[in-house]
Amino acid sequence: YESLGRLYLQNKNYADAVQTYEYLIRLDPTRDIYYSNLGLSHYSLKEFQKAASSYEKALSINSKIPTRWINLSLCFEALDDYPKAVKALTAAVQLDKFNINYMTLLAAAYVKLENSVRAEEILEQILVLEPTNKPAREKLMKLKI
Repeated sequence: YESLGRLYLQNKNYADAVQTYEYLIRLDPTRDIYYSNLGLSHYSLKEFQKAASSYEKALSINSKIPTRWINLSLCFEALDDYPKAVKALTAAVQLDKFNINYMTLLAAAYVKLENSVRAEEILEQILVLEPTNKPAREKLMKLKI
């Protein structure tokens, strides 16, 4: 059934993927990948609250995978819950401290929260890591104006 679930995801048959992963979870509720793939399926169906719950369950089993934190933050952003999105993004950045993409997402979430001071700090961190990052420099300039 694991292969079937992956096949459904690959073929963008998300409704069947949901059913497959729900079945797999009943068989083995300790497998974090099942919850993560269930979250991906729900997210793809625009069922953001269910997706967030699935990612939270996956993270309660294994919290060391930064992309799951990113996916959880995307669910919260889709639900317009930016404080929770920032918390999830912060967890991802803490796990992968030099990931410019994660830092960029975090800065954007702070902008949406209207916390320009924190957004500027993150953008400045990006520029320390990658001084030639033009998008970060442009966003920083816009915030400072």
